[in-house]
Parts: sequence; C-alpha cells; structure tokens
Amino acid sequence: MINPNHPILRPLWVRLLIVTALLMWSVLEFVDGNLFWAVVFLVAGGFAFNALIMRGPEA
Repeated sequence: MINPNHPILRPLWVRLLIVTALLMWSVLEFVDGNLFWAVVFLVAGGFAFNALIMRGPEA
C-alpha cells in the first residue's frame, strides 16, 4: 500500500504529481482504446488520491 508518511511523499507537489500522472495515464489508455488498462489506472489513481490527498501524511 501507499505510505503517505514516507519522506519523499511529504511535499504536496509530489503527491499531486503522482495522482495526476496516474489519472492522465488512464485518460491516455482510454483514448487509445484500451479500456482494461484505463480502468486499472483509474482505480490506481483513485486509490492514490484517497491515500495521498484525502488522508495525507500525519502532522
């Protein structure tokens, strides 16, 4: 699972970059017609959003 307390994930821009990259890859796969991989990356992006943005690192 994703550990939002890891030092590399402390800055907000790193967490946003990871989530954005996963969601944009999902869009790329959808546009290319690969629905399976689009859903896989969409779920991964949603999981990352929940772990990194909604919960975030502990203070």
